[in-house]
Amino acid sequence: MERFAQEGSRLMSVRVIEMYGRQLDKLSEIIDKTNDRVISDPPDELFADNINFYTKSYLINLCAITEACLKDTAMVVVRAMIDRISSANISNNIVFWGVFKDGFDEKKHSKFEKFALSITEKSVSDKLSANPWRAIKLFELLGCDIKKNADFEAVKGIIASVVDKRNNIVHHNDQANDISLSDVKAYIDFFRVYIYSIDESSKSLIVP
Repeated sequence: MERFAQEGSRLMSVRVIEMYGRQLDKLSEIIDKTNDRVISDPPDELFADNINFYTKSYLINLCAITEACLKDTAMVVVRAMIDRISSANISNNIVFWGVFKDGFDEKKHSKFEKFALSITEKSVSDKLSANPWRAIKLFELLGCDIKKNADFEAVKGIIASVVDKRNNIVHHNDQANDISLSDVKAYIDFFRVYIYSIDESSKSLIVP
């Protein structure tokens, strides 16, 4: 039974990263089409006159895709752990006794049933951001040190700066005049490495 649960978790992990990889591909195609409209002769006035709006929108979308991917990647790990613990048929009381030791409270902690892990999508989302430092903390809670991945370390600086720019656009009305469509297109490659590196790191938790 546990082997089948592991196979399901592995397959779900593959589906998650493939789905978000396709979303990055589509965003890249949209940026190319927008750029083609701007540089056409004559240029498409709707796009040419509002190029800053589109640039900011695509940057925000890039970060949103990344955050959704990290949330789903984390939830694959959470569900794998929930299934593994459930199949192990562990006593609820011995888990809480081991965690709280002399602080074990019969009224609060004692249940004569098997232990069930309870972590919701909201719990994961509340701790999540595309920002690498938030991602490090979230996956640390899951038991995964994503800092050990060389690809993650290689791109985390650029990812942090892009996410900071996104935050300034959303929260501080930054006009982002210092970035272009070609910049956002280039960022996609870095973000792809970012989500793939985290996905790769998380696999060690899915299949022990």
